[in-house]
Amino acid sequence: MLFTKENIKQIQAIFNLLIYSMVLFLFVNNSYGQKKTFSCIDENGKILFHFESHYIRPYSEGLAVFKTKVEENGEQCWRAGFINEKGKIALPPVYDSRDISKYGFRNGVSWVKMPGEKKYTLINQYGDTVSKKTYENVGRFNDGICAVYNKERMGFIDNSGKEIIPCEYSGESQFNEDLVFVKKIGDKNEKYGFLNKSGETVIPFVYTKTRDHKFINGECLVTKNDSLYVINKNGDIVYCPEKNNIVHQFSDGMAVSYVENEKKKYGFINKHNEWNILPVYDTVTNFINGYSIVATDGKYGVINTKNEIIIPLDYDKITGNCDRTELFICYNNETKTYYNCNGDKIEINDMQEIKARRKEKYFIYRDKYNKWGYLNHNGNIHIPAQYDFVGSFSEGKAWIY
Repeated sequence: MLFTKENIKQIQAIFNLLIYSMVLFLFVNNSYGQKKTFSCIDENGKILFHFESHYIRPYSEGLAVFKTKVEENGEQCWRAGFINEKGKIALPPVYDSRDISKYGFRNGVSWVKMPGEKKYTLINQYGDTVSKKTYENVGRFNDGICAVYNKERMGFIDNSGKEIIPCEYSGESQFNEDLVFVKKIGDKNEKYGFLNKSGETVIPFVYTKTRDHKFINGECLVTKNDSLYVINKNGDIVYCPEKNNIVHQFSDGMAVSYVENEKKKYGFINKHNEWNILPVYDTVTNFINGYSIVATDGKYGVINTKNEIIIPLDYDKITGNCDRTELFICYNNETKTYYNCNGDKIEINDMQEIKARRKEKYFIYRDKYNKWGYLNHNGNIHIPAQYDFVGSFSEGKAWIY
């Protein structure tokens, strides 16, 4: 065979792909293949107890789901169970472990799958089946209600397992301010409306779906007959934009809008169709607790509702917000710079990395020795980096090893 430069490049590409696949396979299997001794600590770093498992998730309503191998009929099988706050097994590892991200108690119930089953079952904290109905896919409980699916048909149940809205709809999967935006499957008009938690039609099915449609502070942005409107919870129109140039829901009294020039530019308008912030940015995000990530000429920064620059437009990318994470992570090539929601730069000193939190009380950080610890919301060290692994705090406890 005559090897050309193209042949050699193709062979090298295939070889590199094989090596990458092998490394990934070994990494994944090594991560879960060896049983570890996890320690449960309190918020002061005190070890409460130890627990041996292959993988474990944060606590939810006093129970934490874990994943381990058990012997069944002479074979080693992956299974999931739950332990209590004292480190004792509350529900033995008898559940299917392939999608434990859906497991976790809320309102006294959790979804699980039994081995060999394709549908989810709802159980209580004693392991008893709450409802005989099972579902191919499920959402998460929010305000005591959870979306459930059989094939493409969505419905909703309460935490007693009662199907309060039958699986006849598609649309938004969560209620906001007690209403949800859905359409009935099979409806020839293909129009959406709003149901309440009793399944009653509160706002008629006359809208088209063009974005997420959720009520915030009693108002929702909807599309009807190709025009945008803001309605209240009675379905009354409270605001009509002059043009269909609103991108997001109103937040902090403003909505993202744009103008078409040589290049589309974004700013923020109020409900009088006036520009609060002129359309001078290439991209913007909706305001979250008073802050928006904006960009011009490929550089990103953060502004407040007065269009004051909180974080300079000096970065290639910015992630985070001032809602769940309370942290902005700013990227330039391989360099990360961290800011809190006051626009103060967090001095990382000997730290290599800070992870954005998700409503947790503490940030997780990694030091120059690749050890992990915790920071408080000001970026000061709360528990020094000393662990090979740390999990997020939940209900005053976290897992480390």
